[in-house]
Amino acid sequence: MKEFSINMPGGAKQLFNAFEAEAKRLAAEEAKLLGEFAAPEESTSQSYPVEVWDGTLYGEFADRCTQDNNIAPELFIESLKTIVGSIVGDRLYGDHKGVNARQYTVLVAPPQSGKDVAVDAARDICIAAEFDSDGGASQGFLTNGVPDFKHIGARICNCASENAVITHAAKWKNLLNRPTEFGSLLDKSGIAGAGQALLELMLGAWDSTMPVLSTAKNREDVPAKVLFSLLTSIQPDRLSGMQVSSGLYSRIIWVTTPPLDVVASLMEPDFGDFQKRLFAKLLPLEKFSLKITTSYDARVVLRLWFDSIKERTFEDDQVRTRINTITHRNALHLAWLLNSPEVTAEIMCKAIHISNWQLGVRAELFLKETNNPVACFQQKILKALRKKPALTRRQIYRATHAYEVGTVIFEQALNGLVKAREVKELPNARRNSTIFGIPPKGEQDNG
Repeated sequence: MKEFSINMPGGAKQLFNAFEAEAKRLAAEEAKLLGEFAAPEESTSQSYPVEVWDGTLYGEFADRCTQDNNIAPELFIESLKTIVGSIVGDRLYGDHKGVNARQYTVLVAPPQSGKDVAVDAARDICIAAEFDSDGGASQGFLTNGVPDFKHIGARICNCASENAVITHAAKWKNLLNRPTEFGSLLDKSGIAGAGQALLELMLGAWDSTMPVLSTAKNREDVPAKVLFSLLTSIQPDRLSGMQVSSGLYSRIIWVTTPPLDVVASLMEPDFGDFQKRLFAKLLPLEKFSLKITTSYDARVVLRLWFDSIKERTFEDDQVRTRINTITHRNALHLAWLLNSPEVTAEIMCKAIHISNWQLGVRAELFLKETNNPVACFQQKILKALRKKPALTRRQIYRATHAYEVGTVIFEQALNGLVKAREVKELPNARRNSTIFGIPPKGEQDNG
């Protein structure tokens, strides 16, 4: 193969060589500058372990719904799992405290990522069928009214207050809270009084069937039992900087997805007899509750894994909170779907794969706990610089969405980090600007 070359006049060639030499010099200078900063942290995120659900109804549902499109299968799996958990209520449970099939799920993705498509598909497959166990009239497990069955089935609602929860629970105990946007629910939970009452109810209802309910406004009668589930979504920008002090974040399954290559049109999934088989799986729980035990080997596997994650370095130790209970709950779903009377060591290993994914998502999404706006924004700056060192002031501003807090807090936060030597500031001749990065640990300690 001939070597590619460009024929240039002598003067042009000299100019080209000068430019090339200057570019190499600046690149070397920038490489030297990068050596002054700590290496970027490796991403803690990992792909959702779809293979865990192979051979189950959840996995099949995702396979059918992702034909001819690029929507992430985890959106379908986690949506259906949440809805099924709300339907079975307290009829499916494990042998450890807090182990039930219910969960809170928030899909974190930008518009046109398939969030609503996944939720609608999971909802529609559970609403009603043109058959029942005897091939007769239409019956369903999910409704806006009162479900057709006595023990299983869930009421879809949008509970933006504790009063709304109580009103719905007075008619049916299994509630699937489906607010349009999680951000609005977060905003309301921060309001003193009514918002705090809703937040406290959600905290208590995650692992209890009898959360504490208010009897304000002369209300004496409240539901004896509330089985509460949550399925909603939020855009990433609205979630940035969410604090973890309330404990709500650790009760939620956070589902993030890679960028979606949107197709021109969505085909209707071919479900075949899927709905009939799903309903056949649910119907026995109307007649009797099912307790799934955990084998000794499975408990050993969980304990060894849980001990190991205590040794992992997270930005905030709260990242691992309640992940052991969430692992138990996923193992419960897996055992039930696989018709296993107990959670085996193999099933527990599969559930652990899901929890490792969830730990990575949490670590990417959330900030270390702080108690004032400047300190909170400093954590956002540090998170951005851990991912990619050597950012200019403008790049940091964009990466942290500083427009949300304004330039005053941004400048206070960045200048404070530089003054405390948590962030290093260096001139960058190539960009004719100042770049910022996190100094190596030894340099921080000496500072």
